[in-house]
Amino acid sequence: MSETLKTTYAEITTDCICEIYIESNGESMPSETCYGCYDESITDLHDNILSPWLNAIGAEWDSNIRIECSSMGWQGRAGATTVPARKIDEALAINGEYRLNFALEGNRLCAIRYSHDEPTGTGTFRFWLAPDDAE
Repeated sequence: MSETLKTTYAEITTDCICEIYIESNGESMPSETCYGCYDESITDLHDNILSPWLNAIGAEWDSNIRIECSSMGWQGRAGATTVPARKIDEALAINGEYRLNFALEGNRLCAIRYSHDEPTGTGTFRFWLAPDDAE
């Protein structure tokens, strides 16, 4: 019998997504003030995606993680880098507005970035323990 893996998702966006609840009509609407939604999304990523993933692959927050993507930016360039696990979200950030969608399934982590130059998304960012940290 095969086991079905649960997929967990997290999103980081530079667009404020703070809402306020209107008690009189029971609806939520965008807030005129940001209450820290970006920081909350980083906490969600770390707690619900990165921590379980690091545990699944036997890594720590200081472990070096290899990131590769085959299509980034308006030119669709390939690229790779190695960063400490705690800096994964910073490594995918760009100078401008963007959205990062992360998915974790078992011990497989991937992400897609959307931005002005990537309106339909990048290729898939793939992550794994860098060879110098792998046992």
